[in-house]
Amino acid sequence: MISVPEAKHRILNSVAHLNAAHRPLASALGCTAAGNIVAPIHLPPFRQSAMDGYAISPSEPRQTSFTVTAEIPAGSVLRKPLHPGEAARIFTGACVPDQASAVIKQESVTVAPGNHITINEDYKTDENIRAVGSQIRQGETAIPAGTVLTPAGIGLCAALGLTGIAVYPKPRIAIIVTGSELRQPGTPLDYGTVYESNSFALTAVLASVGITDITVSSVSDDKLHITQAIQNALGISDIVLVTGGVSVGDYDFVGPAMADIGVETIFYKVRQKPGKPLFYGRHNTTAVFGLPGNPAAVLSCFYEYVYPAIQLMQGRQEPFLPSVRLPIAQSYRKSNSLALFLKGRAGNGSVKPLGGQESYILKSFAEGNCLIYLPEAVETIAAGDPVEVHMLPGVY
Repeated sequence: MISVPEAKHRILNSVAHLNAAHRPLASALGCTAAGNIVAPIHLPPFRQSAMDGYAISPSEPRQTSFTVTAEIPAGSVLRKPLHPGEAARIFTGACVPDQASAVIKQESVTVAPGNHITINEDYKTDENIRAVGSQIRQGETAIPAGTVLTPAGIGLCAALGLTGIAVYPKPRIAIIVTGSELRQPGTPLDYGTVYESNSFALTAVLASVGITDITVSSVSDDKLHITQAIQNALGISDIVLVTGGVSVGDYDFVGPAMADIGVETIFYKVRQKPGKPLFYGRHNTTAVFGLPGNPAAVLSCFYEYVYPAIQLMQGRQEPFLPSVRLPIAQSYRKSNSLALFLKGRAGNGSVKPLGGQESYILKSFAEGNCLIYLPEAVETIAAGDPVEVHMLPGVY
């Protein structure tokens, strides 16, 4: 049995990013750039009007009266020169003629008969003109390697004319739920059976962090069936999550099945609660987690161990949950020497442990937005003491 820090250290040292792949922009949201994304063009690629107004070509400094000789909508180019003393009606985003020294917004102009305008305010050279490459110049890095692609990042790539980019893809996940006592929601519930919830919670939490390539299978507590399910999952997944059957009971066959298949054990059992019988191993390049069967323990282990592995596979620089220190709202005394992950609710500058900390209780987890981490060495926490708080992703 190992400590929480050692378990996380072993995950850090054994999980690498997936091979880079080219993805179209439409499917790159939330992916991590595998290399620097370099601008193939200047942006903007021409002198661009920032306003609806008039592009002017003064014949003398501070000239205020002009004759309008042309109109330039966005998307068009003035094919003739703009002579001194002339102006062109221009619209936002349109190409400013080379001879124009400023664009005067239409609110600052008085229009007179005969296509004449008078400027009513002082103006500066290059006023309301976006210079070529003022956002980014050709050859410069638009998005650095390791950046998570946000909607704005996708839009920037499109504005540069890119149709796809090299990213670290999101991992494929296989969920295997074990347990002869489990029934699917919506079916009759016999006495002694319970509805299966782990696959629903895991699928939902994966979706909340942008993972949608998920397969789910359910098997009874039968070693052969469990072995076959794990073998099938290994061939199609980057991460395999097995829930239940990972302890040492007479019907816990996950450990023996993994040993038969040849899954290398990186660690088994962590000095923590919930989720002490946590298994983590590897089979070739696939990460394999044996999670407890109790629903709250499944989610706690996912957030603290599986989530970082997913982040590492995507090339993320900071794989663990965001961590803050907050004063605890009430005193808490541990009943054992294990490290604890308490379901909590952070807000208004403090954090409160919730009721129902047992590993089978999901109700309090559904009310929480964080996990409170109490290391092994901590025995008692007084109200107001600062504690380490891990904020849950996708929970607001």
